[in-house]
Amino acid sequence: MAKSLGELHGLGIVVENKPGAGGNPGTEQVVRSAPGGSTLLAVRPFAEPLRPVISRARAVCRVAFLADSRSIGCKKAPCSPSRSGRHRPQRVCQGSPGHSGTVLIKPARYKQLKYHPQKVLLPVTRFASSALVLVVSAASPVTTLAGLIALARARRGALNFGSSGGASGAHLTGEMFAQSSGLKMIHIQYQGTALALTDLAGGQVQFMFSVIAPTPTPALALVKSIRLRAIAVTSLRNAPAMPDVPTLAESGLPGFAGFESALTYGLLAPANTPVGLVAALSAQLLQVAATAEFQSWLQVEGAVRHLGGPSGYAAVIRAESAKWADVVKTSGATAD
Repeated sequence: MAKSLGELHGLGIVVENKPGAGGNPGTEQVVRSAPGGSTLLAVRPFAEPLRPVISRARAVCRVAFLADSRSIGCKKAPCSPSRSGRHRPQRVCQGSPGHSGTVLIKPARYKQLKYHPQKVLLPVTRFASSALVLVVSAASPVTTLAGLIALARARRGALNFGSSGGASGAHLTGEMFAQSSGLKMIHIQYQGTALALTDLAGGQVQFMFSVIAPTPTPALALVKSIRLRAIAVTSLRNAPAMPDVPTLAESGLPGFAGFESALTYGLLAPANTPVGLVAALSAQLLQVAATAEFQSWLQVEGAVRHLGGPSGYAAVIRAESAKWADVVKTSGATAD
């Protein structure tokens, strides 16, 4: 997006990653930034652990998207003018923790917070989402969702499911799955998706929810290599990357109607950013999201395009926050 936006406006956009601490450095830098439109938080989901925020940190964005420097508050966010007279940002950092962790799950998961993300961040644009896939070992006798539920009943609470880490998107989706089935299951956490998928393929755990792509060991690649078997995806509609895999919602089994766990890609701004500026930024970002290049990127990510402006993104955040708070409360998860 940084590349396309730069080309759209003839502006230099430099990307600086701020990894570490579960994405907190990048998030906190955006929170402390002046609300002049020159700093955005880009969230890219991975089903990795909350430490204390779900996903891999990709950081902060200091962006001069508009040619008129007065519209973006260059006095508060210093820029250096180009030869053409347009202002260029000193730096632009892209990414940060995934949306599910930063904005949705963190408030419910942590009792002690320096800030409440939904109070200090303002939705700008939602541009994509990515489902998880429920997978089992290729050697497992389970071939359907009904078969997995039957195995869980037979094991009487001894069925294990792995995840990429405690309080990851994969973990909490597994908890929601257990709640929907009405059965007790044992969570086994790993330090990352690759380790969890390796043990799943070897039969150490019975199932897990994984991102489809593009982690170093994506579930899609292991399914194609016949080491894993895909049972269902967590989106309401079939995932383009796995079109033949059914959704949990369409299984017809009790408790799974409307089941959805979708990780969202979006951008947020510091609170108190002017409404008009947020609308302008959103329009520009949605313009980029409509390009063929962006569509190609989605295929690599295993994601689908879900475009939404500030109000639509805010509605998604409210609804998802309530859902994940209920999952956290019911499962008894806490990170303090």
